[in-house]
Amino acid sequence: MPSNKKIEYQVLKRNIKYPRLEFKTGELIVIIPHVGNFDVPKFIDKYQKWINDKNFSIKKYNRKKVELRKVSLDKAELRHFIDEIVTKNVEVTGFAPRRIIIRRMRSKWGSCSTAKNLCFNSLLCKLPDNLIEYVVFHEMCHLRQRKHDGNFKAILKKRYSNPEKMEKKLFSYWFAITTQIPAPQSRRRSRA
Repeated sequence: MPSNKKIEYQVLKRNIKYPRLEFKTGELIVIIPHVGNFDVPKFIDKYQKWINDKNFSIKKYNRKKVELRKVSLDKAELRHFIDEIVTKNVEVTGFAPRRIIIRRMRSKWGSCSTAKNLCFNSLLCKLPDNLIEYVVFHEMCHLRQRKHDGNFKAILKKRYSNPEKMEKKLFSYWFAITTQIPAPQSRRRSRA
């Protein structure tokens, strides 16, 4: 059960309009706008239940043992593997990406832009093949359906009958990997 105890947090100022909470490596980060006065303790109190629930989930999944690759794929091997998966799944999704990008991402395994570009986290190189395949297929489904709605889930379930199970595995792997490797530095300079 999630506890009601307050957890420590770090405050960062960024060029954003609205505040937000992040749990990137299992630690709470409160991100606030550069401009204006902001009552961080009040914001934390407002979202305390969400914070406790998220913290509980992270600790639960962080305790699960995951099997990382004995030898990580290098960037060329990862790109080749992703290209093979994309080629194999174009028929199922009905769409091919315009471009595929591999780079270190701060908070996700992959993304799909409105320009139909797929971007994949270079940390995929540490995952087992089946999870890399899932992430690539998941992002390819976004080429057809942007939001995680019923239509998106129907496309995803053409290949994965239990996507929730895959997402839980990815959650465990995220914390197993990111607690070992420091997060990449932001490209933007902080004015804090």
